[in-house]
Amino acid sequence: MVTFPSELWRTLCRNIQLELIEFQPQLVQALEEDYRSPDLLFKLVEKNLEVFDYLEMEEKFISQIFKRVVAKDPSKIRKMEWSYTLSDSIVGLTEGLNIQKFINLFEVSDFAEALAERYSFESVIFNSPTETEVFKSTEYYLAEPGLVTLGYDRNCYLSEKVAGEISDETLLEFLESGEGWSDFIWSNSWFDFASIFHTYGMGEPATDMQLPNGKLVEISLNYEFPHVDDQEECLSSSEKGSFVHISASDEKAYGWGKWKTYSLEVPAGVIDIAKISVQFEGDIVYGYRYHLPDGTFDSFEENPDYQTTGQGFSSTLYFNNGKELIEVDELSELLEENEIDSTDIKAIRKFLMQYTP
Repeated sequence: MVTFPSELWRTLCRNIQLELIEFQPQLVQALEEDYRSPDLLFKLVEKNLEVFDYLEMEEKFISQIFKRVVAKDPSKIRKMEWSYTLSDSIVGLTEGLNIQKFINLFEVSDFAEALAERYSFESVIFNSPTETEVFKSTEYYLAEPGLVTLGYDRNCYLSEKVAGEISDETLLEFLESGEGWSDFIWSNSWFDFASIFHTYGMGEPATDMQLPNGKLVEISLNYEFPHVDDQEECLSSSEKGSFVHISASDEKAYGWGKWKTYSLEVPAGVIDIAKISVQFEGDIVYGYRYHLPDGTFDSFEENPDYQTTGQGFSSTLYFNNGKELIEVDELSELLEENEIDSTDIKAIRKFLMQYTP
């Protein structure tokens, strides 16, 4: 057996110039015998993961070393070459560790399943969605810094909604046209009548996240869907005696990147989607924030490129009688039935103020 000189070993321990030390079984042997130094071993592991191969071969992989590595940096575990022997024996070395905190750092399914059986919870593979509701991981390990991107790896059904007051002039033009309300407003730049609100986008937050390596993972963000009542908002935001429309154009986007995505530059390490909050404008998603331990947050940057196709249009015309919005899409017929002059806006308004649907 080759002996590692004790004086040289002590010098190495004092200087810890590991970047100059190539892996040697003798060094590991010295660590495992009289001159054990967990700190130095961990630094050595950072330089050369073959240390673990050697420890396994010599049957010297002990729980203290495993726990030391986990406590320092669980990501190192992912890089080990797990053989079936080490996988079998190491399960017993995890006693007392918060396995669920870092179980999703493992890519080797056999090892993950062994840990799951040992601790009686559903196993998950690193950066892969679970197929059950028993255990859901929210943490994803990133080996290198880069962009994480939120989006939708599926068909997206979105809407552009506009609401606003309709001027007397425009209303009289509508009555004179003989068209239905939806057809009339569609051909007269419906989106320009937006004095109350104008929203465009998805009502549901992102369902997928792209990691820096390009891999897509399915996610489920925590959020509270805002209460939005379009008619209530229009009633409170319009004048008594005014005409108001609420219009919506439905659209569809097909697959990843076809609707807006949101990206954030993150460092290497673990990103926890439980720390992502969803920002709404009305009932439409308009952004995301990643909350940091110090109470601050980083905002995801919007990638505005998208491709959609139209799926339909609808619009409703209302009258504000001061108490509620009453639907008057069929205003021409209503005025004719009640013998109201359709060119006299004052007569129309007086009639509608007294009208009960």
